[in-house]
Amino acid sequence: MLKVDSNTLAELLKKASRGRFDLDKALEIKDKARNSFGIVMESSSFALIIRQLIEQIKSLEDSIAVFDKEIERLQSLLK
Repeated sequence: MLKVDSNTLAELLKKASRGRFDLDKALEIKDKARNSFGIVMESSSFALIIRQLIEQIKSLEDSIAVFDKEIERLQSLLK
């Protein structure tokens, strides 16, 4: 994490979070990485874990979208 350029990380975060996170969050992540202990792990294992976490986030976002639509539908019935 420390080797990643802050602006590059900020762009990635902004895209992945749909605008919720930006440079401030990137700097926070880098600061936390600077003050954390390292985990020695083969890079392919680390990449697999990250991919799995991203898939979980996408699945949760899809579920939120379904719930949002249902909430809108129910609200329209109350009007």
